[in-house]
Amino acid sequence: MDTAVRARTAALGITAIAALTSIGLAGNPALAASDTTTTSTTAAAVQSSGHPTTSLKYADELVRAFGTGSDVDVERLATDAVVKTLSEHGDSHASRWHRIAADSAAGSTYVAYTNLDTGEEMTLGVSNEKSADGDDEAVRQIRFDD
Repeated sequence: MDTAVRARTAALGITAIAALTSIGLAGNPALAASDTTTTSTTAAAVQSSGHPTTSLKYADELVRAFGTGSDVDVERLATDAVVKTLSEHGDSHASRWHRIAADSAAGSTYVAYTNLDTGEEMTLGVSNEKSADGDDEAVRQIRFDD
């Protein structure tokens, strides 16, 4: 086999392994469960990628509160507009959300979830400043996509 072909094949193999590894690291769960150990570990892993830990925690806590029907926690973590949107959306399949992505821009962290039952996607916008200060209503935006 030609040396150039071997080198190119090896490079493609290394690239494929690196890509699969990064996909595995990016897909962290944030299911509506009461186990806080999983969420803390997940948030710490994402923090190493440059996302504010506290903003991810706020988003994950809101998803858990929504999934377990804790209206008090939902109202504490999110603005009135977000609470209203969640209420209008309904709580069918509310406990089956899985975090699929997070990105920070312009003072906010946007965290995307997919519903494991319906395939629907939900994106939450969290104020980095409000979450870092431990303020209420840090989750400021919400969007659902089919």
